[in-house]
Amino acid sequence: MLKIGAIVYSIALLAAIGSGYCVRLKLGNESLNAWGAYLSGCGALALALAAFVAGFLAISDYHSRMLAEKSKWLLQLYEKLFENPQYKDVRRKLDYGDTDEFKMLIQRDAQNLEFTEAQQAKFDAFTDYLNFFEFIARLKEIGQVTSEDLDATFDYYLKLLTRARNPEIRQYLRKDGFENLDKLLLEYESQVQSQPA
Repeated sequence: MLKIGAIVYSIALLAAIGSGYCVRLKLGNESLNAWGAYLSGCGALALALAAFVAGFLAISDYHSRMLAEKSKWLLQLYEKLFENPQYKDVRRKLDYGDTDEFKMLIQRDAQNLEFTEAQQAKFDAFTDYLNFFEFIARLKEIGQVTSEDLDATFDYYLKLLTRARNPEIRQYLRKDGFENLDKLLLEYESQVQSQPA
């Protein structure tokens, strides 16, 4: 892109000098002041053009860097969800609809019943999974990721948390501090309802 800008700048400068020389030939040496004023104006025009090209190149470079940074973020989030063993068990249970244990743990938590150590570990893993998506929802809310980014990367797993698939989990999210995720899932649920059957 920089080469194109340099070429455009050089062509504009050569055109200005060439047209100025033609003016000098037509008017003669006695009109040297007019020729100087003309070249001065052409120089100002060339500088303005160079500033415009530089601004365009800077914006283009900034946009490219932002896309690269966003892609890096999404890759890290993807790796965290799909390659990190931390979420694997919860993800697998949601994949296969084996959510009875989570629903039982949610119910025990709502009733303020004691957990065994194994139950506490399972419930912690489940809430860590939900916190991951709460973070994703927050990133969307502040504009760091778009709906298209989420659809492309996490659509299936977000839909698994919707009311139609897991009403008990949705109720838990609404009550227990997952406001951003709850709002994001409401968007998903409204998309599902608006789609033709």
